[in-house]
Amino acid sequence: MYVIWDGVWELVNGNHTFTGTKTNHARLDFKATYLELLEKAYEVTGLNRDEFDIEMTWWGEIRSKSLVVPVKNDDDVETLISFNTESRCSVPLCLVSKKKAEMRKEPRESHNSNSNIPVVLGLAEQAVLGSTGQAGLGSADQVGLGSADQVGLGSANQSTVRPAQQTGIGSAEPTAECAAEGAAEQSGFGSAEQDLLRPAVVPYSLIDELPPINYGNEDWHYNDDLDEEMENDPFFMDNDDDEPMFESNTQAMRISNELIQDSLPDNTVFVPIAEADERANVNETDETGTSEPNIRKRKETSGSDACSSPPVGNALFLNQVFNGRTELAQHLKNIAILKNKEIRTKKCDKSRFVVVCRDEKCPWRVRACPISNSCLWVVKKYNDIHTCSVDLSKHNHRNASDRFVSELIKERYSNPTHVFPPAAIISEVKKSLHIDINYHKAWRAKEKAISSVMGTPNESFAKLPAYLHRLKEVNPGTITHIESAEDGHFRYCFMSLGASIRGFLGNIRPVIAIDGTFLRGKYGGTLLLATAMDGNKQIYPIAFGIVDSENNESWNWFLVKLHEIIGHMPDLVIISDRHKSIMKGVADVFPDTVHGICLFHLKMNVAAKFKKVDVAALLLKAGKTYDEAEHKSCMNGILGADPRVYNYLTVEAKVEQWARIYFPGHRYSIMTTNIAESMNSVLRKVREYHPVSLLDTIVTKLSMWYAKRREIALKMQDPLTTWAEKKIVKANELSMSYNVRQLDGCSFHVMDGRKNPVVDLKGRTCSCRRFQLDKIPCSHAIAAAAKKGVSKFELAHPYYSSEYLLLAYAETIMPVEHEDEWQTPAEISNETLLFPIKRRAIGRPGGTSRILSQGEEPALIKTCGKCKKKVHNRRTCKNPANQND
Repeated sequence: MYVIWDGVWELVNGNHTFTGTKTNHARLDFKATYLELLEKAYEVTGLNRDEFDIEMTWWGEIRSKSLVVPVKNDDDVETLISFNTESRCSVPLCLVSKKKAEMRKEPRESHNSNSNIPVVLGLAEQAVLGSTGQAGLGSADQVGLGSADQVGLGSANQSTVRPAQQTGIGSAEPTAECAAEGAAEQSGFGSAEQDLLRPAVVPYSLIDELPPINYGNEDWHYNDDLDEEMENDPFFMDNDDDEPMFESNTQAMRISNELIQDSLPDNTVFVPIAEADERANVNETDETGTSEPNIRKRKETSGSDACSSPPVGNALFLNQVFNGRTELAQHLKNIAILKNKEIRTKKCDKSRFVVVCRDEKCPWRVRACPISNSCLWVVKKYNDIHTCSVDLSKHNHRNASDRFVSELIKERYSNPTHVFPPAAIISEVKKSLHIDINYHKAWRAKEKAISSVMGTPNESFAKLPAYLHRLKEVNPGTITHIESAEDGHFRYCFMSLGASIRGFLGNIRPVIAIDGTFLRGKYGGTLLLATAMDGNKQIYPIAFGIVDSENNESWNWFLVKLHEIIGHMPDLVIISDRHKSIMKGVADVFPDTVHGICLFHLKMNVAAKFKKVDVAALLLKAGKTYDEAEHKSCMNGILGADPRVYNYLTVEAKVEQWARIYFPGHRYSIMTTNIAESMNSVLRKVREYHPVSLLDTIVTKLSMWYAKRREIALKMQDPLTTWAEKKIVKANELSMSYNVRQLDGCSFHVMDGRKNPVVDLKGRTCSCRRFQLDKIPCSHAIAAAAKKGVSKFELAHPYYSSEYLLLAYAETIMPVEHEDEWQTPAEISNETLLFPIKRRAIGRPGGTSRILSQGEEPALIKTCGKCKKKVHNRRTCKNPANQND
């Protein structure tokens, strides 16, 4: 953080400027406290703490109005650090040093004098002055605790600023705790909650002194249109789409101080609310007798909280300031739900926001209005007394709208790998708020929360080029492609990480399973993927694609991109189901590659095509066996069960594509596309994410896998992987009972009591066929190796070695940081990518009714309240509103 000192603040042309002549920089911890920052200030400036006092400030700008923001407590330090870390620019810390003799001459010390200068005090400072012994409050009644509208200063009619000697300063008997407790009791919440939760407070006696609210200011725009999402909320009747200007209520408090101070007469001494709060922390004396300020420590937030929102608890009081009407409404709903009361909006427009109890006879009422030239809203009137019956409240609280729930759960979706389904939302809301919501509301809340955290689908498609560009920058060798239509609408996307490409080539068995899975986002689509299996029997993803659907064109495009990254591999095997587009695409793009059929999908196809024939067990045995005689026996059983099934498996499905015994290539015991299906299962709960979030989740998941598996491979002490080691140990147990007779230098006759196969250690073959097909020694080969004195581990293919496993995961996959950190070139940022044109789904279009039978009366037809057309409703309407209404 940059530090500037040896200067003063000057007001030039309405803007504050710091005329510092000395600069330096200071390293500061993210969780630094006020005392630590002050100590750093003395260290940087080299000033003597006994001779000089340092005032720490920084400069901010709100709607072209420059502000000098003081740093006086831990909250101020947290705001300063947050502003420096979260904004694009660095805000320097400005230090004003004064000798201690000069500091004693400040007019603020005249609070306890007999001066006639008017003094403006916040509620917290009035409570403190009552306990200092120099200026105390006469009694709790003198603070004005007569009614809810009189929290703070005298009665509601006493709005004028009184001199210091007329502010009730007299007896020192009432303590700060008594005054605070009385105020808390009157306003309807405990003192502990008040201290924890109180945002900025504008003194009630100054409400009439505030600048007039200028609704005609062109710089401040209100949205009069009804927000579609708010419209279905029974609490909201209008929405201004206020965007919070401040990160916290501490910043809002400073702006309130500025607005009040600008409106006061020149001879008025104003005590900012932040300073009043600081004075409320009464100095404590340590063992040495020196007095140190009791700085309020930062409160840690528990990570186990089910739901959290910006304003927590049920604290509400007069002059409380909120960052927009939306935040105020959310807070009022939170209060209503926690107190098991139901409220409704009575009036909601540009100048006021009035909320009352659902029971018309109940006096509970809140009235708020905006502060001029800002997005802040302040509570002007508040009656916290509920006289309504408890019977009015229901388990499905009317104020627990989908938007309200979404604000509570949106932090759950900040981690793209975290999944929080509607069922979990229902459970957490019930546990935390003790209310019931239905599945549809939970689903809508989840959709709003995802959009709030990850953006809308259209925004995601728009920033997809920039994301892929940054992905290639942080992961060299990564291959990405985007295919769009002539009008700029998205069509296809391809992604293959450089670490995956280099790790696959030469270190992973050349068997690739390809498959597709549906996406459940707004625009649908299909996720295509190509995966392999490493030597430790783990999923090894190679490439991903997002397309409109599984058709000839999309699969051909994906396979062409896949061929570009792996090149020509003579021993490559591709395994898939019998989808016609895949069959055609593999034949066109990989003509020299052996194409295998997934045995599990083939079994499902037979069951669907021949519903009354049960040959699943025979089919699986015929496909997996290593013995040709056993395969023929199973096929004869299928022929006897139904000749149609036999013809389908031998002619249409081509037996050499699914039977291990006749397969022309090396499948390495990979008989199904289970590796691809398993990857689909990993991504099952995030398939509703937008494209950038979906791809980012995949990258994050692979990054975690690579780091964890690299660590596992480094710890392997044996030459083979853990999975291959277990296979050989199990085969070794079987070989202990075999009798072995050596035929020549490398050939052995192994008598196992059944087949008595012959093993050739030099050619690495066995007449049982398992050794040469799986590339890992069978029990016969292990027996022959023991006879020969050869290590059984050396007979396995290097694909099963721990060395190859480490090479496959040697490189690190770097996740993509937040988009604020991207350095996107102009040609990428200027690229326009629109949302995809959704293809018409197979079958009857949604919303189309069936044809009525003769004499059947039509049911009630829904009419949309937005466009006035039939069949659909307002929630599913995609038409513009009817302008005639």
